[in-house]
Amino acid sequence: MERGDRLKIFISAGFCAGLAPVQGSAQELLPPVRDPSGVRSWGLGIPPVALSGLSHGETPLDNPAWVGEEGKAKSTGLLRGLWFPSMTLGANGTTKALAKAYFSGESSAQSRIENFLKASKNEQTPYGSFSMRPSVTLGLLQWAGFTRVRVEGYVWQPTATELSPSAGIDEITGAATGVQSAADTGDKLDVRANIERGTSLSVSVPYKNTGVHLGVTVRPTWRSDYFGSVSLSEPLVAESAGQLKAKFNETRGVPIDAGVAVRLQKIQMKPIFGLKLEDVSDTRFNAVNSSHQTLVQKSNLSAGVSGWLIQSPKFGTQCTVAGSHLNDGRLEWAGKWGGACEIHLGGQLQNDLIYGAPVLLRVGMTQDGVAYGVNWDMPFALLEMGSGPARVTGPAGYSTRSDRRYFMRLTVDANQP
Repeated sequence: MERGDRLKIFISAGFCAGLAPVQGSAQELLPPVRDPSGVRSWGLGIPPVALSGLSHGETPLDNPAWVGEEGKAKSTGLLRGLWFPSMTLGANGTTKALAKAYFSGESSAQSRIENFLKASKNEQTPYGSFSMRPSVTLGLLQWAGFTRVRVEGYVWQPTATELSPSAGIDEITGAATGVQSAADTGDKLDVRANIERGTSLSVSVPYKNTGVHLGVTVRPTWRSDYFGSVSLSEPLVAESAGQLKAKFNETRGVPIDAGVAVRLQKIQMKPIFGLKLEDVSDTRFNAVNSSHQTLVQKSNLSAGVSGWLIQSPKFGTQCTVAGSHLNDGRLEWAGKWGGACEIHLGGQLQNDLIYGAPVLLRVGMTQDGVAYGVNWDMPFALLEMGSGPARVTGPAGYSTRSDRRYFMRLTVDANQP
């Protein structure tokens, strides 16, 4: 058996492995992933598993099957792309207002934050994220390093008859496990923080001349997670930072993602079918020691189909219907699907793919609302922005809140001719 055939069999087996049952108890299961994997996904509102526009270093996040196509229009040698630092910032309206409150006024920082959060409990919830993902693509391979930090908050006020996290917290879900006392009804902040760092190696191969592309990503990951609640009357600035860090749950795991893309170039709209399975066979993140909790991330199956409404070197429109978490029964079926379009202004046309469009517009619609985004492919750099809706769940007994989040990604293209 040839080496290439063995690789294709290995990639295909990834999807079969995803059918294996999760190991471990129910309380170890992490909640569904709240955030899409990249700024492109935020601008579309759905996963771009079947869209051909390549995302400059984040292609494996869209679909590992596309790795071998990245940068192909401008690179004829082994080096397809070299992207750094690929830095992404995320925030929402509450985060911006919170920062303004922190840096203004004459009262103490603690008072400014406490007063702002109390006033915001019926509005958007605090949110912030930061990531870096430098990468290099060599032929059919891509290596990347990554660091991601994500913090989400939910301000609420318990009553004497409701469950309260002060009485007990499930470390994994953040759900309350005890009964609230009448004296403990002050405003609280539900905190969910996650830090991930690691490295990834992706590879994709075309299956002869059939239009089928297969891909796989292996990404050893170190996680630090915290789910819990703090009282707004407690110190929320420097004094609490060290205490909060000590409460993080530390785990290690090796997630594997697999992807398939099928290109039908002879049909007029040149449809593309895409599948991606993140966390093949569910990923077990083992606790670093006996005082920490082992976590399990359920696999996430995404699927989509796309087609070109308009395709030319000056202007192209590719639209898609896609869904995510299709194998996760914890989420309602209607909320898993959506539709979106990408509009390419300029670029290089190769068969059914457009590379290097100077301006690319995105718009999408899901059950939660409208998503939109834009990116500028400038000499030596890419600036990408996106905004999409999100649903934020609170402690047990509290309703889900709607939120709008904004993202910006900046990366330097060190492989520009």
